[in-house]
Amino acid sequence: MKEFVALAKAKPNQLQYGTGGAGTTGHIAESGFPKFEIVLYSGILGPAGLPAPVINKLSGEIARALATPEIQQMYARLGAVPYTTTPEKFAASLNSEIVRLGAVVRASGADLQ
Repeated sequence: MKEFVALAKAKPNQLQYGTGGAGTTGHIAESGFPKFEIVLYSGILGPAGLPAPVINKLSGEIARALATPEIQQMYARLGAVPYTTTPEKFAASLNSEIVRLGAVVRASGADLQ
């Protein structure tokens, strides 16, 4: 990771990346960082203490919306694939990413401005 941070600092705005569907640019892995991975995703978050039945209802409705042809086509135009999971797995994934990317930020030497 230190090498990647050094390259990013040496060549600002010059690193190439791409999505699985777009195919318009090279992947960072092709630039010498085969283990580099970052996944862009979005999710819906609610306030702490939101009742489980409300969370489950929202999760089901969101999954149903993402399965519609209109949403599927919109994602396809963006080179993306809609993905749904359980609220519990999404929370676990967020917590894992906070830990993983927190280490990246600390290694980069970035500070709050």
